[in-house]
Amino acid sequence: MSKLRILCLHGFTSNGSVHAHQIRGITKTLSADFEFLFPDGPHEVEITDKMKLESPTMRSWSEYVAQNSTSGHRAWWFAKDPNPAKNKPGRFKGVEQSLDYLGDLLQKTGPVHAIWGFSQGACFAGMLMALLSQKDNSLRNRLPTNQGVPSAGIFISGFKARFPQYDSAYAFGIDVATLHI
Repeated sequence: MSKLRILCLHGFTSNGSVHAHQIRGITKTLSADFEFLFPDGPHEVEITDKMKLESPTMRSWSEYVAQNSTSGHRAWWFAKDPNPAKNKPGRFKGVEQSLDYLGDLLQKTGPVHAIWGFSQGACFAGMLMALLSQKDNSLRNRLPTNQGVPSAGIFISGFKARFPQYDSAYAFGIDVATLHI
């Protein structure tokens, strides 16, 4: 029997290696039955020296990321708040590129059986689960057709996409088992 595959999506300013390091106790325990995929978000997040000086927490986090990976700080998108003065809606800048990136990854590596996400990765995992339940959605069309709806989702410290243009992603809900932490 082949192992069940779990796509693990990190949070904002983390990366796949750091996320794998953070949950290594879980993955080590389950490694006989599961294969875990830890991709890096395709967008680099710049952490400036000023940010590190102003926030001891950011400085510590930046040091932790540097010690446990070579990918730097990554993201699945950048949230851009609405600008009513310019009649611009809020959006997740880069979410389409992240869908294309994960679509390419899944096309190359094969389908996954579950999606796990933390924080921004949990929001993205929920979007992916919902999109994979649909047949005709412009965002769904960025993912491979051979990737069906995974059997389960695990969302840790997640949230729903907050801008109305993403409501269609959730239109049909998620019709599989999910764990929300």
